[in-house]
Amino acid sequence: MAHFSLWNIFEAIITLTDKTMRMKLLNLSVVLIICGFVAINGCKSKKKVTASTEKPPTEEVKEVPPPVVEEKPVEKKPAELTLEAQLDKNFQAIADASSVDYANRIINETQKFFASPDAPVFIVFYRENGVKDYDKPTTIVNYLNYLKDQKKNPNKIDKLIFNDQGKIEEIELTSR
Repeated sequence: MAHFSLWNIFEAIITLTDKTMRMKLLNLSVVLIICGFVAINGCKSKKKVTASTEKPPTEEVKEVPPPVVEEKPVEKKPAELTLEAQLDKNFQAIADASSVDYANRIINETQKFFASPDAPVFIVFYRENGVKDYDKPTTIVNYLNYLKDQKKNPNKIDKLIFNDQGKIEEIELTSR
């Protein structure tokens, strides 16, 4: 028969407890790592889900210039179109432009309505009970180039703020 001393029993209990604690700590660590991974990757803001107003990084690609097709510039008819309607028409023309040169001409024409090329553009992506949530602000030049690059006009004009000279100081857009 084996002889068990009090010390041997104490060592066995400590060893068993030590192994159990290590397993519990290991399980807890795995659970915490998984929770951390889910929290970091699962909780994305709506702002990141919406369309970005920044130009995506592009690779430099040598482009063969398309055949030159002369398009008539957007006509300004101040008596027939309001400023808001003219801006909306220009935004759509930039998005629909068949060449970069034509889009750039309309961009230059559109910039004349604004106090500066750095006039802020605020895009409302969420509105409820009079509370608005905006995407990251951009400038009118960046927004017009975004329209040119994306070839779409996803927003409509919601509000224009003018300076004393009648130039647009700030523009607020909402999705269509």
